[in-house]
Amino acid sequence: MSLNVKSPLIYLLGSDKVKLLKIFLRDKSQLFTAEDLAEKTHISLSAIKAELRQAIKYHIVEEHKDKKHISYSLSPIEEVLALEQVIFRLSESFFEALSQKIEKVGQVELCIVMGLFLQRPKDRLDLFLVANEINEKKFNTLIQDIESELAQEITYTVLSTKEFEYRKNMFDKFVSDVLEHKHSYRLIDKLTISSDN
Repeated sequence: MSLNVKSPLIYLLGSDKVKLLKIFLRDKSQLFTAEDLAEKTHISLSAIKAELRQAIKYHIVEEHKDKKHISYSLSPIEEVLALEQVIFRLSESFFEALSQKIEKVGQVELCIVMGLFLQRPKDRLDLFLVANEINEKKFNTLIQDIESELAQEITYTVLSTKEFEYRKNMFDKFVSDVLEHKHSYRLIDKLTISSDN
């Protein structure tokens, strides 16, 4: 259940390159094996190795060998580092694709994104979902797809409508903080909750 995001960067560089660059740019000093990269990006190992060969050829990635492993790190090339300004900024097409996929995991009433979705890594939550009859398999696959797109694990909370309404009516601090968060984006809001955001 890929997100199938259509953005200018993906058109220019290709989906695999964008995902790979996000991993390297997120942790510039980190060493990754090809297997690590395949797991994080959900790209086949053969495709990862092909991308790495090209990246090494153009000195974008450095190869490190020891007795047990071959690992890779990002070369500090100015042109590549400059991509950091735009590569993590999510396009409207990303949110449209995400909204469509979220609608398919169950009876979704409310979906609010913040944190990593809005380049705010210090937020304690990234995704807040109010939904019923969730298909666990579809939901878990969606989370994995999101994490591969963002190149990082996300923090999320899922509540049923009944639990959400109860906690909201009890002025639960966590729920209130989410609803009043100034840096959030309501992807889906069938509950039409009033907000100053």
